[in-house]
This record gives sequence, structure tokens and C-alpha cells, in this order.
Amino acid sequence: MFTQSKITIDECVASEVVKLYHTLDRGRGGVHGTWHSRKIRTNPYPWFQSTLDRVAESIGEMTIDEWWFNCGAPGDEYRWHTHNPYKWVGVLYIQTQANSGAIEFNHHEEYQTFVPSNEDFLLFSGNTAHRVLKNYSDDFRISVAFNFKS
Repeated sequence: MFTQSKITIDECVASEVVKLYHTLDRGRGGVHGTWHSRKIRTNPYPWFQSTLDRVAESIGEMTIDEWWFNCGAPGDEYRWHTHNPYKWVGVLYIQTQANSGAIEFNHHEEYQTFVPSNEDFLLFSGNTAHRVLKNYSDDFRISVAFNFKS
């Protein structure tokens, strides 16, 4: 349902995303949503560039069309959704801890749950429904999501 690899994340990224969480509009993903930044096509954040370059290197012939940061506070979860019409989607986990919320996939009524660790990079089909389970930890769950052109 997905492939997993590891991508090194620069040390400052988690704290910079938390700063964005506190200063940007607080777009939420529903009643119990996860904050996400606006979708980005051109990187305005120098502190993220080398991590973004490593993601681009890892995806081969595909190119990143848009991406955004996600910051799930304690108690946050995210509803079922897909990334249609994109063929491929990626999620890079920047900060996770025990009980911060797994990602669950549903592809043709086949369910799979994955508990991420820091620097996990998941690649999966854009039409695969997925959700993020509740963050029961006492810290942020931080990730960055990507939609790819193939």
C-alpha cells in the first residue's frame, strides 16, 4: 500500500514549523483537525531547502508539484481523505513520539496502519484513502506532505 524509506531532516526544521504554527493562519482540517500550512510550490523557507532537496533526490523521475507542513497538537486527528487527482503522494515525518498518532490507509477495503518514526518517508498512491489517528502524546506531531507529478 506504501513504500517506506528514511530521509535526513535538518535539526532546526521541527522548531521552525512550530513557529509557523504559532504565526500563520490556523487552517484546521475539520472539527478535530491538524493544522496545515498553505500549499507551497516555491520554497520560501531557507531552513527547509536541504531537506527538500533530499526529498527531490529520493523520488527519481517525479517532481514535487505542491507541499505543506502539518502540525498535530495533542488531541488532533485528521479525517479520511485522498489526494486525487495526483498519482503519488509522500509524507515525511519530522517529529513523532510514542502515541502521537499513526497513519491508517484504506485501499479497496484493505486497511493498514503504520506508526511513523522521525525521518520516515512514505510514498503511496494519490487515490489511497488515509487518515491520521488521534495524537495522545503531550507534544506536536509534525510532518510535511507532498503531491507529485509523475
